[in-house]
Amino acid sequence: MEVHHTTHPEALPAAQAGKRLKHYLFEFFMLFLAVFCGFLAENFRERQLEHQQEKQFMQSMIKDLQKDLTNISITTSVKKEEIEIADSLYQSLNSPDYKKKLSLIYYYGRLFSATYNIFTMTDGTLSQLKNAGGFRLINKQNIVDSILSYNYLYQQFKVDQDILYLSQLQDYRAVMIQVFDIHVFDAMISDESGDISIPTGNPALFNPDSKLINELLMRVHLAKRNILTMTKSDLPELEAKARKLIGLIKKEYHLK
Repeated sequence: MEVHHTTHPEALPAAQAGKRLKHYLFEFFMLFLAVFCGFLAENFRERQLEHQQEKQFMQSMIKDLQKDLTNISITTSVKKEEIEIADSLYQSLNSPDYKKKLSLIYYYGRLFSATYNIFTMTDGTLSQLKNAGGFRLINKQNIVDSILSYNYLYQQFKVDQDILYLSQLQDYRAVMIQVFDIHVFDAMISDESGDISIPTGNPALFNPDSKLINELLMRVHLAKRNILTMTKSDLPELEAKARKLIGLIKKEYHLK
């Protein structure tokens, strides 16, 4: 004898509704998973791109620092020449028989006003980091601190260079034009190369007043003092800071 089970009308729709709900949840989960994975992939891509940009900034920074080292070396050499010229001018003009050395005095006097060099930091990469928001790409705080520290040290040096050295050179020139004869200076300059040569004969000073000569030597002394500070302290400190920063960047970013 067969037994027939009666199916309730509500049972089938409920089962189908459950299957549909599971299907919708599954589709929602898959859609969410796809969006989330896409987000992760995009975020990873952006991080990789930013890391490449960060590394490029650091490679560019190393190049700037290497240029600084070259320019610091050149500036230091020129400063040492300036010190030698200052010593020669001071010793010659301060000598009791200086009137016998006027050709050399003219030569050193003109050289001291012309032979000078200023150090300017190569700041192309630093300007980009400041103006384009590049500092946010640098994830290593010690690198950021070191770059800013190097820039701060240079800014201090620049103040001394601009205010003290260049202004004192102008002060020297202001007294120089009162002591030396312009006609002699003009004859000392080569029309072809522009080089300064020792004048012939023993040309007299335009104004041999002792007070004026003393003021000229005082200007030489003050300028020499600042040049010595640059060569013995300021420039070596900048050089050491630049070398240390290059080493730190190479270490942190595994650069050669």
